[in-house]
Amino acid sequence: MAVADSHRGARAALGLGGCLLCFALSGCGSDRERSTPAPSAPAQSALRPPAAAEAVDLKPLPPPNVAFVAPQPWQSQNKQPVTTVAPPDLAAETWRALVTQNHPLQAPTPRWQALPAADNIELAMQPGVRFRCLVTAVEVVPEADDFNRKLKAWALTRRLRCSGDGWRSWTEYPHHVRLLQDGTRETTSVAEALLREHDDSPAANGTRETELLVRDDKEQRAASVGPPRILPGVKVDD
Repeated sequence: MAVADSHRGARAALGLGGCLLCFALSGCGSDRERSTPAPSAPAQSALRPPAAAEAVDLKPLPPPNVAFVAPQPWQSQNKQPVTTVAPPDLAAETWRALVTQNHPLQAPTPRWQALPAADNIELAMQPGVRFRCLVTAVEVVPEADDFNRKLKAWALTRRLRCSGDGWRSWTEYPHHVRLLQDGTRETTSVAEALLREHDDSPAANGTRETELLVRDDKEQRAASVGPPRILPGVKVDD
């Protein structure tokens, strides 16, 4: 009987110890959970853009013009004799641009648009085109040798710029010309652009395509109109 009571007392003590151990472990877990901060909810700005970004101001900005600076005569650094070279006559320059809507094909015959050298010219586009394009005023820089004793050429640069978001951003195509001292003219970079935009009108069939060309040579001819004609006595090259 004493042995049985002893066994019952041991089991009771073990049960009480087990409960105390479980309670202690449970308490430790609770402390650990309480010490770890709960993940904070994402900020409202991370879930959606602020209200200011939802209302975008679509007011067009001023176009990115280039201030014209009249070129000055170039002067050599020779001690004797000093050489002075006059800048090119910009009034004699013939700059022009052609804007052609390839798709859908425009009805009016495209015409060259004159580009005076000292002016920033915004090009006339076809109705419905969302792009705005301009050609900047010419920039004139002398090119000399390393010792600035001999002038090699005058470098003329103009830039074709086009934007589809009211001049908040734009793409740029430089046009470079070198006027050598022997009268030679070298066009080292030609400004040309092909613009495409979505257009759901029946004529455009999903896409509108516009091509722009900038030229600086002396040729200036109006586009021919009317059907082809045979001119008697006029030789035609093969």
